[in-house]
Amino acid sequence: MRTTLNLDDTIAQRLKRYARKRRTSMKAVANEALSRGLEDMNSGNKSRPYKTEVKHLGMRRDINPRKVKHYADDDEDTHKVKGVAHGDRR
Repeated sequence: MRTTLNLDDTIAQRLKRYARKRRTSMKAVANEALSRGLEDMNSGNKSRPYKTEVKHLGMRRDINPRKVKHYADDDEDTHKVKGVAHGDRR
């Protein structure tokens, strides 16, 4: 079937690039892309959001919960003195 589509410039460029890369026609690429897209749209199988299981690890007995920020500050200062940046902790 012959029809005319008005595509966004960026979409047309992507189709042309993909067709050149695959050494096929723009028509073949457009048909494949539309077919896959329509299948996804009609499938109704929506992926479920990822969920992380929460585990309570408890609090160490030697840590006072009221001073947690103090402990974090001390740890940060220790690494600064040793010349280790935040992302470089090992």
